[in-house]
Amino acid sequence: MRKYLKQRDKYSCGPIAILNALRWADLDTPYEDWFDMLSAVCECGWPDVTLHRRFERALREIGRNFCSMRRKFRPSIKEIEDHIYGGGAVILNYKWRRKNGETNRHFSLVVDVSQGGKTFYSVNDRRAGPAYQSVHRKTFLKHNLRFRASDPPLKAWFLTLE
Repeated sequence: MRKYLKQRDKYSCGPIAILNALRWADLDTPYEDWFDMLSAVCECGWPDVTLHRRFERALREIGRNFCSMRRKFRPSIKEIEDHIYGGGAVILNYKWRRKNGETNRHFSLVVDVSQGGKTFYSVNDRRAGPAYQSVHRKTFLKHNLRFRASDPPLKAWFLTLE
C-alpha cells in the first residue's frame, strides 16, 4: 500500500489532496520537497484555506504531467464507484458543519471501493486516525456527498492515469 499523508494543520487539505494524488500515481513525492510548492500554488496558508479556483489551478498545473482529469458537478455515488473500479481516483470537496454551527469545506482523495460497494477508502478524510481510512457507504453518503443546491457547484475531480 502507498504511504499517504495527513494534513498537519487546519487549512492545507487542498495541497495534501494533490500530494496524495501524486502518491496514488506512484510518483516520488517527499513531503519536504512538495508541500511548500503546492501550498504556494494553491495560495494556501493561515488564515486562508484552499479555494476551488486556486485548488483547480494547482491540480491542473501539477496533474497534467501524470493524469487526465475532469471536473464533475455533484457526482453520484455510482459515478464515483464506476470511475474507481476503472482504475481512477476522485478528489472530493465537501462541506461539513462544526459543533459551533460554523461550516467548513474539505478536500480528500478517494482511492478504492470494496467489491460490494459497502466500503470506500479515502485519504485524509478525517482529522482523527490514519491517513488512509475505510468509510462505510452510508457514512460516505451522509458526510462526503453532502451536495446542497446552495453550495458552490465544483465538487469532484476525476483522475485517470495517463
